[in-house]
Amino acid sequence: MSNPILPGNKNTLPPRAIMDLPPWQDENSWAQINSFFSYSCRDKHLEEPVRQAAVIVRKITFVDKLLENLCDATCQSCAEPCCQRATIWYDFVDLLFSYLQHKKLPPQQIVRRRGKSCPLLTSQGCVLPRIERPFICTWYVCPAQNALIEQAEKGSEIQKVYSYLREIQSARKLLEDAFTAAVVG
Repeated sequence: MSNPILPGNKNTLPPRAIMDLPPWQDENSWAQINSFFSYSCRDKHLEEPVRQAAVIVRKITFVDKLLENLCDATCQSCAEPCCQRATIWYDFVDLLFSYLQHKKLPPQQIVRRRGKSCPLLTSQGCVLPRIERPFICTWYVCPAQNALIEQAEKGSEIQKVYSYLREIQSARKLLEDAFTAAVVG
């Protein structure tokens, strides 16, 4: 079996520069990933992946207010907001999660141009609800937010943010595994 990026060499990873690029940036590759999900999800028993996606929805919905409070307390006064400097994109599990929720993918991959902010960032914050953002946008807690978490009262909900995020990360892995099992059989 050959590596789709480096034909004929299944033991070689692509060069680091290729791996760092967000995948599915152009219209053709975005159409291909859309076709993949459309074909892979047709006539499959996806009860378990759909159940795992529902678990993720509940967990993200639960943690959203805590994270919004952290953002409200830190982002507007931040000299270098992560949304202005980070390169983010939808990964495979983000797209799987989106497809299982909506039976379609977002309109396109998120592509931040060099020297520009995330195209979804406005003066009021991200235009996407947290549930529709790439998971890295939920997972990342900046140093200023981390300091607020550490200063919070022991046992408070805000102190449990990292635990909640790990639960979401684990649920994403279960989602991917359940999808693979359902599709590969």
